[in-house]
Amino acid sequence: MKLFLTSLLTFLLIFFTSVNSFCQDSIDVNEKAETILSYGIENDFVTRYIWNGLSYNHGIIHQPTLWLTYNDFAIYSWASFTQHEFDNNVINNEIDLAVQYSKQLNIICLETSLTYIYALQDNAAATTEAYLKLSCGLFETELYSDVTVDVMENLGSFSGSVGFNKQLFENDELSLSTGLCIGWANNKFNKNYIGLSENVNLFNYSMLYVESTYNIFDNIYIKPHIEYCYLFSPVFKSISGNSLTNFGITAGVEF
Repeated sequence: MKLFLTSLLTFLLIFFTSVNSFCQDSIDVNEKAETILSYGIENDFVTRYIWNGLSYNHGIIHQPTLWLTYNDFAIYSWASFTQHEFDNNVINNEIDLAVQYSKQLNIICLETSLTYIYALQDNAAATTEAYLKLSCGLFETELYSDVTVDVMENLGSFSGSVGFNKQLFENDELSLSTGLCIGWANNKFNKNYIGLSENVNLFNYSMLYVESTYNIFDNIYIKPHIEYCYLFSPVFKSISGNSLTNFGITAGVEF
């Protein structure tokens, strides 16, 4: 597996370097042409992997992302690797591959994607999730609702959230944003992921985040962030406690 990951990262590095050279040549030929292709890589170092109000791992975790966008389409890969687990839980490592389409219609934005999730631990089944998000820009605030449904291994498991994202401050070098959401799931999701479907709340958690982005250079940035998750569900509280907090810092480059 280490050889596979090393080969994959080497290939992607060569690929992105080649694409960058090609794009630069194209810009030199026609500087006025609209940029429709972008790509990048980043790594997020976090203290906790929180997913839908569940704490998957708590410790030293890094979560790299690679992406390539063309107009309204994008392909990306996201992964999570736990280097050290503080609570002696099972280490959950995974690699996700996704295709995404987004479209802006006046103040309404539609985003949909299909994600293949491959778990690296033994006896863990791979699955695929379909995602849909509708958002609206109002008073410099994004209001949104999203839903995810498992279409393979855990067929019929629905989860989602409603919330907002707000840009508090922005200039050429620094930005600050925040957001709040409430997350929900159906009984099939709760049965598949926590083993219970009775006496489980529809709304399981709320999540508050604060994030700052500092542009070191034109293409290079760092992004410290913090997330606080409060759990509504008594069952979720019995698994993870009353609340969860994650601290992280992301470093990335985008072209």
